[in-house]
Amino acid sequence: MSFGNIYWLYAFPPVLVVLLLIFYHTHKVRQSLIKSFASPTLLPTLLSSYSDGRHNLKSFLFLLSLLFIFIALAQPRYGYTWVDQTSKGVDIVFAVDVSKSMLAEDVKPNRLERAKYGILDLIPKLEGNRLGLIAFSSIAFLQCPLTLDYNAFTESLKQTDPGVLNRGGTDIAAAIRAAIPVFSKENNHRILIIISDGEDLEKSGIEEAQKAAKDNISIYTVGVGTPSGELIPIKNTDTSTDFMRDSEGNIVKTKLDEATLTKIAESTGGFYTPLGIKGEGLENIYESVIRYLDKQDLSSTLRQVPIKRFQWPLAIAIILLICQMLISTRSRKIIKHAPHIVAFLFLLNPLPQDLNASPTKAYKSFEAN
Repeated sequence: MSFGNIYWLYAFPPVLVVLLLIFYHTHKVRQSLIKSFASPTLLPTLLSSYSDGRHNLKSFLFLLSLLFIFIALAQPRYGYTWVDQTSKGVDIVFAVDVSKSMLAEDVKPNRLERAKYGILDLIPKLEGNRLGLIAFSSIAFLQCPLTLDYNAFTESLKQTDPGVLNRGGTDIAAAIRAAIPVFSKENNHRILIIISDGEDLEKSGIEEAQKAAKDNISIYTVGVGTPSGELIPIKNTDTSTDFMRDSEGNIVKTKLDEATLTKIAESTGGFYTPLGIKGEGLENIYESVIRYLDKQDLSSTLRQVPIKRFQWPLAIAIILLICQMLISTRSRKIIKHAPHIVAFLFLLNPLPQDLNASPTKAYKSFEAN
């Protein structure tokens, strides 16, 4: 057995303690009020119809019914059933640049890690859509095929780093070519999101993007880094830090190429956006495009769903409450002792002052008649 919201069970003990304190305080106040109305010798007669046992039983049944209400609220689940679930959404492939230039730290902690954080933050909003992942530098590799398993996608994304390909350079065209066969032919909406600093060394990204547009693939580019550029740190084996150099020994400075990324996106009807400090660029693509696309059937699978059993404890709680209401704290002896009770109530109400008898006034009234 499992529970859909077990916190209700955690909440019952403190509620029970509070109710017991209230019951105890109420009992003390009631006893004090009863003693103030009559003498100790008269109380047993007046309260002979009242049963402490029945009162305690009513309180117990109430608390027990409350326990079963809390169990019902905790949504107990027992057993499973199979449900045919059809997923609706669109196909989205992320192509992440893992070249050495993505290690530049002009955004923190570096360009690549910032891009991965942005995708991770967006995943909850993409539920229902199939996600795929391509890592690329001078070559491209399908890191994760299109899937509805977001845990598998997340693990693949976390493992994405320059060591995956171990190749230098950046070829955005290679990423586009690798993405085309990944998409399903049946889905009309195919989204390719390229996250890169835009340094397309092969300069063939725009041409390949135009080919992708013919396959109904919309490309959206996300720029990571700054136009002013940054050096690329290299960790040496002795833990010291150096910077990447070209073949002539000069330190390389990598810059964000927004112009190239813009042309690649616009050639397919998409657009370019900078990633931003908190991944606002990816959020912009979702809010502007993805959320408004018509969702299509992606797959039909049998899913094991737990059976909710809240009806059982709820029914028990209702039965206990009915029993609690049917039990009276007084016995039928109340009819036998009715005269005593009436006398007791009469004594509690003093006579009005104008009803006091006067012998003199009575004699004068007799003589007048």
